[in-house]
Amino acid sequence: MLGMISEIKKEYKYLYALNQFLKFLKLKMIMFIITIIILVGACFYYIVIFCIIYSKSQMSLLINYLYSLLEGLIKSLIITGTIVISRRIGILFKSLYLYNTSKYISDKF
Repeated sequence: MLGMISEIKKEYKYLYALNQFLKFLKLKMIMFIITIIILVGACFYYIVIFCIIYSKSQMSLLINYLYSLLEGLIKSLIITGTIVISRRIGILFKSLYLYNTSKYISDKF
């Protein structure tokens, strides 16, 4: 849609098309924000109900959540470190194979 707007030559048509595009974009953003609010609200409601029903397992839920956050962080750091080191070594030693391997890891993970 934006590509079609840039092809318009007359100024008033350009401004009208741009205005319509901005209205469309605002509508999409509002729908996205409302959807996110509903999903977050539903997740919060589920966790509150879970904690009411299983009141003795709240600490276990919190610990498992923190473990999963830590695991994700460590995994991201290891993958990022592997990419950076292999790319750096590939550039230093002018190894196209190692450089392309780092690009592949970056794309797939």
